[in-house]
Amino acid sequence: MSRKHKIAGTHTDSNVTRAKQKEEKAKELKNVLPQSNLNEIPSSLFLRNEEIYKLIVDQLTELGATHLVGIDKFTLVSLANTFDLLNEAEKIIAKDGLQQILVTREGATKIIPNPMLQQRNTLITTLSNQLKSLQLDPASRYDLIEAVSNDINHLVSNDDDSFINELLKGVTQHESAK
Repeated sequence: MSRKHKIAGTHTDSNVTRAKQKEEKAKELKNVLPQSNLNEIPSSLFLRNEEIYKLIVDQLTELGATHLVGIDKFTLVSLANTFDLLNEAEKIIAKDGLQQILVTREGATKIIPNPMLQQRNTLITTLSNQLKSLQLDPASRYDLIEAVSNDINHLVSNDDDSFINELLKGVTQHESAK
């Protein structure tokens, strides 16, 4: 006998009073948070790839991530820069392979892991931390949904994988435009 698990935000609360309270909390949160235009890129911050930044903001708008405010632009720029660097690392790994041949001073050859693998792993960890700080990682989205009873369809999309792929392709398109 299998048990069905409910996913937060995808079902209506059978307790009418509690459902109304959750709805009121969600409205209150939206009213309390100042609305910011995340499309305006802060000129004082270094942005590696404007296309990736715009893609992130467009996806956040489409996903209904209304909890982000003006101060989050710094993290969004950092997030875009991390995606750009991650894309470059992936290209180098694809070109050079997972291993490299190292010739020692004595003339011996060793096969070593591509040093870019460590860079990529560090960037992935950084990316994960940035998503957590914006409450965009899966666990934080779940907590946010629970807190404000948002409709999960606005925060979670089946297009998450294609969104990541679009971000990773962004630099290729950017470089071909040069």
